[in-house]
Amino acid sequence: MNPKDRIDELTRILTQANYEYYVLDNPTMLDFEYDAALRELEELEKAHPEYARPDSPTRRVGGQAVNTFAQVTHPVPLMSLQDVFSMEELNDFLLHTQETVASPEFSVEPKIDANGLAQVMLLGPGRVPGSGVFCGVRELLPGQCAEFDANTGHLSLRRYWYLTDHEHPDDFTATVRRLRELLLDAIHRQLVADVPVASLLSGGLDSGILASVADAAFAEAGKTLAAACPR
Repeated sequence: MNPKDRIDELTRILTQANYEYYVLDNPTMLDFEYDAALRELEELEKAHPEYARPDSPTRRVGGQAVNTFAQVTHPVPLMSLQDVFSMEELNDFLLHTQETVASPEFSVEPKIDANGLAQVMLLGPGRVPGSGVFCGVRELLPGQCAEFDANTGHLSLRRYWYLTDHEHPDDFTATVRRLRELLLDAIHRQLVADVPVASLLSGGLDSGILASVADAAFAEAGKTLAAACPR
């Protein structure tokens, strides 16, 4: 996408996000995504000022205020802070503040929202931009394996299996029969061991199938333990 089209696209996205945030009070864009998009737009406009639009979100603040909120007077002026994305930018902000204000005092409060919790707790489809506690953690995608070289300390990921789509000619009955065969074969392969077999199951439909097949394979009912998770 050329710079002009990207500037137009970012302007449209950010304008809609501003409307949802300030007017509808129903934001659909994460703070991190908004800040990153706004930063990209600023850099594009700086590199290509001829494409900068007069209605750019970088040239105006906020939007129409929601009229359902009561009007209040703040005893201390509320100043806007510029977003920072690195320690270098934070240090620049602190240095600039100290040069502008004599003996500045800072008040920092921890912020826990859906975006922050997602960065800390979610993996897979629930991930959002950011590292959280998973900084440096490599993810194995389906069909991948990891190889670690103890001599060099290098970890590499390699794909050993690819999922391909093709025409499915079987009817419903044949499909059910084939899926049953594949499922039983996969479970029986995992039951081969020279030590007692144990599994941690969630208690759903798939867990019931696994337990049933295992019981039949060992010709006896397996021992189960239940763990309650208080809400």
